[in-house]
Amino acid sequence: MDDRIRTITTIVRRSAGAIHRRPPFAHTGSAGPAPWRRHHAPGSRAGAILLLLLLRAIPATAQAAPIPESGGGAGPVPFATAYSAERFDAWRPHEVALPADRTGVDADTIRTRPFDLRVATRARSARENGSGALAIVARVFDAAAFPGTLLVAGALYGIGHSEDEPALADLGLRTGRAILTAGVGTLAAKVAFGRARPLATPDDPYDLDFGRGLRGDRYQSFPSAHTALAFASAAVLAAGLPPETSGTGDWVPPALYLSASTAGAARIYYDEHWATDVLGGALLGTLAALPFLR
Repeated sequence: MDDRIRTITTIVRRSAGAIHRRPPFAHTGSAGPAPWRRHHAPGSRAGAILLLLLLRAIPATAQAAPIPESGGGAGPVPFATAYSAERFDAWRPHEVALPADRTGVDADTIRTRPFDLRVATRARSARENGSGALAIVARVFDAAAFPGTLLVAGALYGIGHSEDEPALADLGLRTGRAILTAGVGTLAAKVAFGRARPLATPDDPYDLDFGRGLRGDRYQSFPSAHTALAFASAAVLAAGLPPETSGTGDWVPPALYLSASTAGAARIYYDEHWATDVLGGALLGTLAALPFLR
C-alpha cells in the first residue's frame, strides 16, 4: 500500500512539473503575457496539490484503523469479520435514534425507546441525581433479598426447633426449599438465555445469546435471582403464617410482597438488571414457591 502511494505521488509530481514547464515559444521574447500561463497554470497547480493531499490522507486513515490480527496468528481477519461486530453491530434499528447520554433526555425521546431502556434511563437519572437516602434504601432491600432471605429461613427453622414450635420450624424449612428451587431455576435460565447486563451493554437490552451465561456473571442478567429469591420467600411466608397470627395477616403479606418488589427495583436502580429481568424473576420465584405453600 505504501509503495503504491509513493509511486502515484511521484507520477503526479512529475506530471505537475511537466505541465508547469514553459513551452518553446515562451523563450522567443514575444511581448505580452503567455496565454498558457494565464489560463492553465493556476488550475493545474491547484488540482495537483489537491490530489497529493488526498493521496497522502489515505495511509494516515489506514494507520488510524488497522485491521486486527486474529488470535491464532493466522494473519489479518477479513474485513466482514473484523468490523461487523465492532462498527456495524451498533447500528441496530432501536439504537440509531438514541442519544449517547443517559441523563437529561427529554420525555419524547424516552417514550420512543424500548420498555427496558425507558425504565433503565429513568433509574440511571434517579441514581445520578437522587439523594443519598434513596441509595441507602436500595442497598438495604438489595441485601434483604440476598442473603437476607436465607438468613430469615434459617432463623425461622432454628427458632422453631429451639422453642419447640414445629409449625415455625416447618415454615422456615419450606421457605428454604422454595429459595433453593428458585435459585436453581434462575441459574439454569441465566445460563440458557445469556443476556448481557445493563452495565455491559447500557443501550442494548436485546443482547442475548443462548448458552452465553456460561461465560460469567456479565451475561447472566435474565432473570433476576435476587427478585426470584425475594418473591419465593414472600409467597411461602405470606401463605404459611400460623393461625394465631391472623391479626397480622392483613398487613404482613402486602408488606412481604412490597419488600420483594422493592428488592427488584433496587436491582434496576444499580443497573444490575433490566426491568424484564426483574419481572421474570418475580414470576419464576412465585412459581418455585407453589409446591411449598400450605
